[in-house]
Amino acid sequence: MPILFYFLFLFFVGLTTSSFAVEKSVDSYSLEKKVTHLVPQKKINGKYLLDVLLISATQENIYYCIEHDYDLGAKELIVPRGCVLAFVGGSISNGTLNAQGATLEAPITKIFSTDVTLNGLWNNDNLPVEWYGAVGDNKTDCTSAINAAINNTSIYAVSLLAGAKYEITSSIRMRSSGLAFGCFEVAYSHEDSPAAYIYSNCSDDILQFPTGVKVAGVNLKGVVLYKRWKHRYNGDGIHIENASMARCCFDGVRVYYCNNGFYQYFAEGYKGYTLNKMQNCVFSGCRYGFRLTHDKGGKFSYWCNLNNWDNCHFGFNLLCGLWIQNVYSCEQNLFNSCGFEGVSMDENTTWNGDSDICAVKLNGQGYGLTTFLNCYFERNHPKHAKIKATATLNEQTPYCVADVIVEGALVSFDKSTFNDGITPVVIRDGKIGITVRDCIFRAGYNSNCMVMFKSVKPSNMTSGNYFIFDVPYIEKRYSQNPIKNVDCSTKALSTSIRYLTVVGE
Repeated sequence: MPILFYFLFLFFVGLTTSSFAVEKSVDSYSLEKKVTHLVPQKKINGKYLLDVLLISATQENIYYCIEHDYDLGAKELIVPRGCVLAFVGGSISNGTLNAQGATLEAPITKIFSTDVTLNGLWNNDNLPVEWYGAVGDNKTDCTSAINAAINNTSIYAVSLLAGAKYEITSSIRMRSSGLAFGCFEVAYSHEDSPAAYIYSNCSDDILQFPTGVKVAGVNLKGVVLYKRWKHRYNGDGIHIENASMARCCFDGVRVYYCNNGFYQYFAEGYKGYTLNKMQNCVFSGCRYGFRLTHDKGGKFSYWCNLNNWDNCHFGFNLLCGLWIQNVYSCEQNLFNSCGFEGVSMDENTTWNGDSDICAVKLNGQGYGLTTFLNCYFERNHPKHAKIKATATLNEQTPYCVADVIVEGALVSFDKSTFNDGITPVVIRDGKIGITVRDCIFRAGYNSNCMVMFKSVKPSNMTSGNYFIFDVPYIEKRYSQNPIKNVDCSTKALSTSIRYLTVVGE
């Protein structure tokens, strides 16, 4: 009799447990899924209350199938190691899921409301923004959904769909560290590569990092940030304020029609832009393409060191493609195979000598070296200006139109090409340390010189400061005076000017 009672007890326990879930060893997704579905409980406001008893806080390796809409009741639910929450038509709202090594399994559709937080350790490689309700149809407001996917979860990577077009109506609030963001497993080699689009239909910044918090280890890949035309030149594409940035990687990121495509502002503290890598990126159609700035003039504690830009394009911006301003140390930075083209070519811009227009502007640096290798500079001048920028006007005003304006920086141009502009290189103010080697200067320039020294103080022309010009050939009109001094003298400057061949015009 006791034996019969024992077997009846085991049968009853097994029957009760099966109404909630079936235990499963989840060592691999290839294992057969034996599922008994969660039983809906009390219904509140159209959703079932997901009682914590339905999911055991202690039983591991359970496969839970969610077919209904559940409300967590503002509670935290523990999901043990090895468990799977499989969404097959259901969703969860209003509460926290805390994983201890669990997995989410769902199609690319909404399964969470924006008031759901995912804490703890999840085994998912990435979290699609669609799980929080984003729809890349070029009309649905995805701001809340994308912000929830980034900031309400502990999952490292947030993914977007290639080709999807997400509209936002306020800023996306980025994490300050440890975030992979973008569209994955797609090769981004040029502007026609598949990507995910974020269209900003407001004047706010598009991606905004927390003010005053170091940005570290962030990985952005394959995303296009695009200001709607009526909001162009309002708000930045990527905005970092009063914070450093280190060990971040941007791959295939493209930014269009913002005030600054990338903007990092330094204020007080010990910070910089260090050990970052950008490849296959585009910053175009903005007022300033890429800008690092300390408005008051940083000294000793503000730097831009050990960074790499590879195959990036800083083209068709309104005033400047790249501007590194008032950063004390600008050391061991490399621009490799980058393009700087078409500044002020997309606007009916008037230039009256009241501002600088240039592809690259480096000013206020102390020591170090910035190298431009295999780069090209082309058509950087206000093509449609009411007053055509001429070489004479360039010399008479405090401001300049040029491919490059250098003020107090060590710069090397190697195997680069300069074509069709006003003046290729202007060296102005500040200390001098410039090397031009194996570059090509084509004939389509208004200026009668390739390098113009302008208003440089005598103290910055002392020995120890140098100018090296070593190119394979030179146009005939430049052969007698490849450089020109305006309001200054280069007699005390260490110079080396050499070219092998003179080419006729």
